[in-house]
Amino acid sequence: MSPLVAAQWFTETPWPPIVVAGLFAAFAFIGWMGTRRGMYLVAVGVIAAACVGIFYVERAIVTEGEVVEQHVRDLADAFRRKDPTATLEHFSAQATRERFLVAWAMAAVTVHDDLTITDMQIELAAQGSRATSHFRANGTIELLGRGILGHRPSRWLLTWQKEGGAWRIIHVEQLDPINGRPIEIPFMGAR
Repeated sequence: MSPLVAAQWFTETPWPPIVVAGLFAAFAFIGWMGTRRGMYLVAVGVIAAACVGIFYVERAIVTEGEVVEQHVRDLADAFRRKDPTATLEHFSAQATRERFLVAWAMAAVTVHDDLTITDMQIELAAQGSRATSHFRANGTIELLGRGILGHRPSRWLLTWQKEGGAWRIIHVEQLDPINGRPIEIPFMGAR
């Protein structure tokens, strides 16, 4: 089954509605234990089937936030592989400073295979035409001329804009991994 892209869906994960439905099933089971009436067991069966349905419907519907999250993961993987075409494809043509930054970083930094993306938070704005992705990227890095620096944490805030139906990065901000304050990227200067 191919995923459906929805502008809005009530949950990013199937578990909250499944847990709520499970509670109803538990109450129905308790009702059956107290009365031995068959309708309670039928309710348990219907709710269990609904839980399976919720799981598969949620997997089939891909929200815009999930699309942006996948773009972040694809971007990180393309950067790690040092694939400039696949990496720059995620950036708006108008984001010249950001495109320069990522091209310079790809030449100077090597990210090892232990790269992990965690703490992903996506926020949509401007009627779904803008998004911000906040995440942590951790992995072993090597810096040109300095060698392996070890396993390093980083924290990022990317601003995305929908251009021609595709999500493109228009602004990159590196954040301090501990306090979350912006870190000035040396040659980029203030915006």
